[in-house]
Amino acid sequence: ILFDLFYSEQIDKSSGEAIVLVFANLLHSSKQIQGQVMKGADIVTLMLAPRDMLFAPHTIARCLSALLCIARVPDFKKMVIVQLDLLMADINANLNSEKRDENFYQIAALHCALLSELARSSYEYHERMARAGMVEALLVFITVAGKGYNGEVCIELIMGAVFGIAALVGSPTSGELCMANLIFPATRMQLLLSLLRLPQDDINRAFHTGTVGIRTLQRVTYPDITAEELHVDHMDPLQFLGSCSVKPADFIYRNVIRTMCLLLAHPEMGPRVQTAISPSNGCDDVYVQVYGFLLVANFSRDRSLLHSFMTESAVMNELLTTIRRAGPEGNPEEEVLGMGDQLARAANGSGPWSSGAVQLNRYMLAMAALTNFAERVKEKLKGENGEITTDPDLIEEGGLSVSNRITLNKLTAACMKSLDCEAMEENTNQMSNIAEFTALLRVLVMANTFLGRVQQEDGGRGGEVKIERIDPAEAALVQRKVDKNKLVIAPLRYEFHTLGALNQKCDGMLKLCEMCLGINQAPALIAAVVECLTGLTFLSPLSLRTPVSAYQMTTFCPDWLHSSLFGLIANSLADPDSIGQFNSEQPESLANEESDHLFPLLATSTLEIRQRVLGVLANAATQEELMNFIQKSGVFRICKAIPSKGYFVEHFALMIEIARMLANLTCRKETHGVVMSPDTVAFLRDVLRHCAVLLHTTPAREEEEEDNLFDFYEVRFETTDLAPLGLRIRWNLPPMLNEVIPDTPAARVCEDLQPDDELVEVNGVDVTELEQDDIAPMFEARPLKLLFRRRQDRTLMLGKDDGVEMARVGNIQIERIEKTTAYGDSAQYLECFNLAVLTLFDLKTRVFLNATCELTVNVL
Repeated sequence: ILFDLFYSEQIDKSSGEAIVLVFANLLHSSKQIQGQVMKGADIVTLMLAPRDMLFAPHTIARCLSALLCIARVPDFKKMVIVQLDLLMADINANLNSEKRDENFYQIAALHCALLSELARSSYEYHERMARAGMVEALLVFITVAGKGYNGEVCIELIMGAVFGIAALVGSPTSGELCMANLIFPATRMQLLLSLLRLPQDDINRAFHTGTVGIRTLQRVTYPDITAEELHVDHMDPLQFLGSCSVKPADFIYRNVIRTMCLLLAHPEMGPRVQTAISPSNGCDDVYVQVYGFLLVANFSRDRSLLHSFMTESAVMNELLTTIRRAGPEGNPEEEVLGMGDQLARAANGSGPWSSGAVQLNRYMLAMAALTNFAERVKEKLKGENGEITTDPDLIEEGGLSVSNRITLNKLTAACMKSLDCEAMEENTNQMSNIAEFTALLRVLVMANTFLGRVQQEDGGRGGEVKIERIDPAEAALVQRKVDKNKLVIAPLRYEFHTLGALNQKCDGMLKLCEMCLGINQAPALIAAVVECLTGLTFLSPLSLRTPVSAYQMTTFCPDWLHSSLFGLIANSLADPDSIGQFNSEQPESLANEESDHLFPLLATSTLEIRQRVLGVLANAATQEELMNFIQKSGVFRICKAIPSKGYFVEHFALMIEIARMLANLTCRKETHGVVMSPDTVAFLRDVLRHCAVLLHTTPAREEEEEDNLFDFYEVRFETTDLAPLGLRIRWNLPPMLNEVIPDTPAARVCEDLQPDDELVEVNGVDVTELEQDDIAPMFEARPLKLLFRRRQDRTLMLGKDDGVEMARVGNIQIERIEKTTAYGDSAQYLECFNLAVLTLFDLKTRVFLNATCELTVNVL
């Protein structure tokens, strides 16, 4: 009766508006009531009539809210799609209105949400949506989002638009038509890509603060919500974002990248996309535009794709050409703009797509990609002299060009030279995000070069300190004349021809770190610089003229930097050539520094930090002038009897460093009075005893025999098993099962598994030596087949009880030893044994026998 009365032309405007509101309120009710209302009447047309009837904006918004409610019900969504033309007319009318008030943004939010909801419908309707101009309308919503009612960015419009566009472009039936609508004219693609430049924190902050549109959409889902409840900005931002399953910024980035990937994967659309987003500045030397650089930079982080990049010379040539032509010195600074201004500029076809901005983005993205695989390419192409050949006669057709080979050879040296530490120090407080990120990329390129060579020199223990023992009898060798300039490693000689120039650059890098630490800025850059210098000093310790500035930083730096800093100091002390190398130019020595603060680190820090501190002291022990420095550190207070074999194995990384320090110290008889004590001899006794036992254990069996020690269990998850699977893994080597969570897919298929079962294969791939970051992505595959193993019950005799905690198995006591990365191998146990013997030999042959020294007789 109400429906017929509305169209009878016998009621006034206010009565008609009241009837429309009755239907709109009913459609906000349960699905059962919605079904009764929708039955037998064209309610969708009625809900789209208020604008033509000149009803109040509140009524228009209420009717659109009702349409959004029924569009979320699959049974009624088709009814809304049938009236798509009327809906698009209503959208165009609102977007073309001159008045941009609160009502405009309320209605725009409902329109955008409605279109994105319809884009989720069956593929059979996507062609109709594409021809109705839905892609174009969603792009307009992005331009409208730049300036909201109160000047804020309308995040809800951006989120709805990118989701709807991604859904339409991914349609298997009408995706091509939607793609065509997206890439022509070029400004449409530029607008979409500009969203990737919006800062993540700004997006999340805008979503947390809330907008008129967000509150409108909240009322759709919760009609009874109060005005106070709508003000979510009263919540703590971190707590609020932590409750979001997908953060707003991630949601936007994900859908933009997904759209670009779909476009690039299309054989015909890919070239058209390249043309569509080429900047209109006459630049014709671009093979892969900014979108390609972005995708390459992201995909280069995937280890499974590294081989593809290394064999794709076109991609490598384009990246290196971009770096060579753009040059690290000529990067333009970015004007700092608000998020709304950035969107406005993108909509006008200016700003982010200027020549300088495109050049800057391409340079940084090319550098980001090369940080991930440049060293692997060098390793593949290098000749006998360790460098990539640049002889045109020896270069295969279709490979890297000669100029790009030269660029790749010089890349590390060029990055170090272009790092303007002095300028960055002067402007530390005003350092822009772009300056910091560009510096970070250059440092990462250098670090990868140095650390890659570290692994080649010492694959088993890459990155650890090098210990050199110096005997006074070899003093003539120590004092030999050394061409200091040859101590500059080969990759840096293109730009640093003297050791002094390299020393100056390294000092500047450390000074920059010190300045940034002082004002608590650029932590990622600090960590990268220290790791870079650690790798460099491993290869050439004299690259850093003195470790004093690095040591001074350890007194006030945060805990996360301690390990890297002490590794850097240890490496810089590792070369005996540093003794007397500088003559009159002798740099400031650690002998003048206090070392009292080292003992708390030795006593309470993590195993890694304690190992690095002991490495510093072990290397310092080669220099006589640092004896007082070593004593004040309190290291001899921890040099005492070892509680048990289990403790020795678990802390072996510390044991071997102490043994190295003692061996270096006892090379000089002046130190024997300090070293010679009952506690030290007791330590050496226990080192010899435990190493001897570990060296004489039964060798590992062949793989076939080893398999007999385990029972194997296979677990399979199907495509219907959604994440989370319900397995809690302890990421040891190999990974071990912690528990199976009840009421999960794992609880259904993992009945036979037990805690501590070892994960050995994922879909046939051996994962026993892989880290968590390598294994976790494999769990996303479906079907997923996991292979676990469990050690069979066997009794093992490990010798007498050393007074440590024992786990009883039957009548056999088995010492409980937690597996850690500090475990040594047979070669390290042998080295530790030899160092202890060498120390005792020095003590016995270079001092007069006395009561303390005679303790060593019992040891031997």
